[in-house]
Amino acid sequence: MPKLFRRILFVTPPGHGHIFPLISIAWAFRAAGHEVLIATCGISLSLASHAGLSHINVAPGQDLLGMFERHKHSFPQSFARPLQSDDASPSNSNTGSFFIALGDAMADGLVQAALKWRAEVIIFTPEAAAGPVAATKLGIPSVFLGIGLAHTPQSMVENVYPKMNLTSERHGLANISAPAAWIDVAPKSLKAVASNSWPMRYVPYNGGSLLPLVPSVQNREPRIAVTLGTVVPLVYGWSPLHWLTMAAQHVDAEFVIVCGSSGPSVLGELPANVKTIGWFSLNELLITCNGVIHHGGWVRQ
Repeated sequence: MPKLFRRILFVTPPGHGHIFPLISIAWAFRAAGHEVLIATCGISLSLASHAGLSHINVAPGQDLLGMFERHKHSFPQSFARPLQSDDASPSNSNTGSFFIALGDAMADGLVQAALKWRAEVIIFTPEAAAGPVAATKLGIPSVFLGIGLAHTPQSMVENVYPKMNLTSERHGLANISAPAAWIDVAPKSLKAVASNSWPMRYVPYNGGSLLPLVPSVQNREPRIAVTLGTVVPLVYGWSPLHWLTMAAQHVDAEFVIVCGSSGPSVLGELPANVKTIGWFSLNELLITCNGVIHHGGWVRQ
């Protein structure tokens, strides 16, 4: 009789934009009776905890902030020119150097965790290069969980795996096995070409928020949500929004800037129709809005 339930290890780098897209599917597996564990590090540990999922730190003692600072200069270079159709992948950009270093830092702890926990399947997000390394080492299947429009297993095989040579050699691997499957949440209408992925309906998760007891009545004037995500403010600061504050005062609309835990004080005094809020569930905000201005990331709506 075949085994019905599996021990599924999810692997993701630190960061809201990396762990949030996998929370819903992790809970779907958990609700179906499977054992689920999140292998990550940094900020994603507390985010997994808040989501009610068991998790393990696979990069203890690593200076993740220092690692980010060492590679921070490469992020602006990634947006120096428009991405072309044949290189529209983070693995082709200079930001890949950060994720390669991060994957190497996570690999040893991940292999140990997967072995000790007796993982049977590893599901990893695009920049979690340590995921397929551990799967190859243990001889178990890995599954690629696409979380955007530009990520494909092929980009990993062609652009990321070759850069993991030192990690592979350390674990005695001649090569890294390609993912056995690809779960894709990108809407079919937005995909440039057809793929052999497993389509999955995307269910947003972006944390919980305290909502007003009485829902606010839709404003008479249009409301526009504004978000730069969590990484852009770390790299560029809030200066990319200077144009918005200058233009907003001439627009008959309300602009709501979601700024997380740090306010964009560098923007100075804001027009009356521009407001800032802290952490808030984007899906709850967007249902009250007529439009959104964002940084081009995987907006969790």
